Amino acid sequence: MTPSPRLLVPLTLLLSACATGRPGAAPQAQRPGAPVVARGQPEAEARAADLAFSAATAAHDERAFASFIAPDAVFVSREGVAVGVAAIGIDWAPLLAPEGPTLTWAPDSALAAGSGDLVLTRGGWTLASPAGAPAGAGRYVTLWRREPDGKLRAVLDALDAPLPLESASATRHPLRRLISSDERVSAVAGLLLDGLKEVGGFMLVEVREGDTWRLLVEVGSWRPGGR
Repeated sequence: MTPSPRLLVPLTLLLSACATGRPGAAPQAQRPGAPVVARGQPEAEARAADLAFSAATAAHDERAFASFIAPDAVFVSREGVAVGVAAIGIDWAPLLAPEGPTLTWAPDSALAAGSGDLVLTRGGWTLASPAGAPAGAGRYVTLWRREPDGKLRAVLDALDAPLPLESASATRHPLRRLISSDERVSAVAGLLLDGLKEVGGFMLVEVREGDTWRLLVEVGSWRPGGR
């Protein structure tokens, strides 16, 4: 298969990005290899998993929260990019604290690869203060991957917000690449770098239509101040 041009990064840029010491300098696209499932079933399964993930988060249940996340997941937030269950748990700790704010969300769309091993959900989230008052709202996008035990787990996640035009000057440093076993859905997420400084994160998802790829998702966070 010829990969989509948008998901390719020049080797020289990847090598310079390796100096950051962040994991996954030049990841290979992963093909989960799950069996083909009935049409429509993966979307329903992903919607149900998304709602259960939300319920676990709203219940401030750290163990249940972690059970919905793939071991090598990449989550892109306003604060930065977290890789792996432990790092994501640290980022989300304020939301999982018993007396912390309550985050809930619900999907309003789902799109699955024909092979059923990758499923994309999108929807809206709301945040309430510990007293129950509204504290924020927005949209999210999550890519679910079928794991060896047959369950779908979140492997990529980001706020469903477009990157500003000025972010085009940053180097995209992939941390995780995925492609469905039927080679119809491709995704990548990683860091936005200004030299060696992290200035945000990105997530891209594309779907193949015939011999061409169509960009479905291009979102991320942009923090030009960096760290």
